[in-house]
Amino acid sequence: VNSRTKLVTRDMTALSLIQTWWLYRREWESAEVPFTYRQAAKALGVQYSGQWARGFRASLRRLDAWKGEISVRNDDGSEDWQTLGLLSSVRGHEGHKREDGHITVRLHEFMHALLKRKEYSLYPLAPYLQLRSDVDRELYRMIETQRGFGVNGDYEITITPELLATIG
Repeated sequence: VNSRTKLVTRDMTALSLIQTWWLYRREWESAEVPFTYRQAAKALGVQYSGQWARGFRASLRRLDAWKGEISVRNDDGSEDWQTLGLLSSVRGHEGHKREDGHITVRLHEFMHALLKRKEYSLYPLAPYLQLRSDVDRELYRMIETQRGFGVNGDYEITITPELLATIG
């Protein structure tokens, strides 16, 4: 169950960037991640433009608007559930030069707790950023989060009906 806010690949790329910045700041008690449009464009390997900044701001709004619900069935048949989001808030200050504007994203407490407990997986960002189509990026993300390595260090993934069902 979710808020029916549709997220696109570039939104999830923005979220991955924010989570990466949170991780490498090593100020893990704080859920806030400050940055500028110029830093975001540079990190994503794109040329900064006003149109790009407007698109990035729209991604932040969609990420902030997305809400969902998770539930867990207990052994006694009862159910625990909670609503959650990706971001708790986004605020910014933009002057005449938008690229110099400051943005602060606050991760939702659920997302912040997952990151603090290290319940995430990292994958190489450089190859991901070289992919241009949304389908390529989504397949890359899916495969990297499902991957495993064999005893000889070779890359392997087992294609199961359950895995195929996640491809969409």
